[in-house]
Amino acid sequence: GVLTTTAATVFNGGFASNSTSTITTAVDQAFPLTVTNSDADSHTYIKYLDQGGQYWTTGINYASNDFVMAYGGTNVAVFANAGGLTVTSADNLPQLNLVSTDADALVGPQLNLWRNSGSAANGDLIGQITFTGEDSLSNTITYASIHGVASQVDNGAEDGSLHFTTSFNDVLAERL
Repeated sequence: GVLTTTAATVFNGGFASNSTSTITTAVDQAFPLTVTNSDADSHTYIKYLDQGGQYWTTGINYASNDFVMAYGGTNVAVFANAGGLTVTSADNLPQLNLVSTDADALVGPQLNLWRNSGSAANGDLIGQITFTGEDSLSNTITYASIHGVASQVDNGAEDGSLHFTTSFNDVLAERL
């Protein structure tokens, strides 16, 4: 069925699991919504129709227990149950933008890679940026990486280092 309202309480109850229901709200109106699915063999998702007629879909994939966001039927972000986030796009626009709008002269925006270990040790790798691509046979190859190392972790005598690796003849080695 279709439910259209601008009331504070839109719906309190349940929709049939095999039906499609639409809830329409006023422009720029907040719409908190909780969706629960008791059928462990299916997926729970919410579709949002944009002005261009394409759907944004968000929900839980019960086969993998991942949270998925899709646009027009293509996954654009997957929050993996095992940890991690995958962001996908089909163009050359940035997949991640960090934007700082403050007007001061201080640093911003910032990207912080934090290794929050309960047992820090000398030589721990504390973060890495990996540059991967495909070779001529479509194999996934790491072409370069940058990683940080906690060289010395003793309080008051901490040392760190930054390492660069690149591929040459299919062998990764530290070099700049």
